[in-house]
Amino acid sequence: MKHRELPPLRAVLAFEATVRHMSFTEAARELSVTPSAVSQQIRSLEQYLGVALFARDPARGLTLTTAGQVCAPAMQPLFDSLGHVFEQVRTESERQTVTLLASPSLTATWLATRLARFRARFPDISLRIWVNQGLQMTQNPMEHDLAIYLGRGPFEDARGDLMMSDTVFPVCAPDLLGKHPIKNVDDLRGQHLIHDDTMIWSRESQNLGLPDWSAWLAFARAHDIDGSRGLRIQSSSSVMVAAVAGLRGGTGAQLHRGALPNNRPACPTAGNRVSAAVRLLSRL
Repeated sequence: MKHRELPPLRAVLAFEATVRHMSFTEAARELSVTPSAVSQQIRSLEQYLGVALFARDPARGLTLTTAGQVCAPAMQPLFDSLGHVFEQVRTESERQTVTLLASPSLTATWLATRLARFRARFPDISLRIWVNQGLQMTQNPMEHDLAIYLGRGPFEDARGDLMMSDTVFPVCAPDLLGKHPIKNVDDLRGQHLIHDDTMIWSRESQNLGLPDWSAWLAFARAHDIDGSRGLRIQSSSSVMVAAVAGLRGGTGAQLHRGALPNNRPACPTAGNRVSAAVRLLSRL
């Protein structure tokens, strides 16, 4: 980051206060210093810039020079913005702001339906929800208080509490069941398998507990069905839309997570469900 060449902050503060009051005396009263101290700060700023900012006339008082008129308009918005930022930080600190890290799909479904209940129970806590950048702690360096992860870890420097077990099972559009009944795993042979590749870069890890079609079919002992074929979409919400729409009159089944109930398509098979653990982590 490029180093900024800035004048002394005290001199800038003295200039901003003097511009508002057009008086060294009033500016000094606001800043709790003497008028001579304000005058000295103004002179140091003028020396730094190499130009005069005020014309000093015993009869007329202070007036802004051309250079002063250039600088003055930027002062109030600048300090108003700084004051707003610091006030926001102070207020959030007093209101006990808690930052929670969660995946986009969990935030938009399971978590979203529970926010009103949380606010009613804890009205004094300001909740900030950030979307995580990956399924592992090392992929989310941003500062946060709590995080929701899928899997068994390892979760270093954090305490993990089991929130729920997430069940994964195949689903499809209701109309699809009428045209192509799915009564057992073998009936999936003729279906387009829809894959959620939102976090595909993290699936190399064996400890995430995130089943895909290959893992689910292996669990169902359908080793002769190719779990890598089908449509791949890098968006969880779009995967759900594709399954609900039945791929526009065609066929299509996806793996659905029981923790994400919104817009759930029909479940084509009641058995062969794979479970994974969802944990809430808190910083130690």
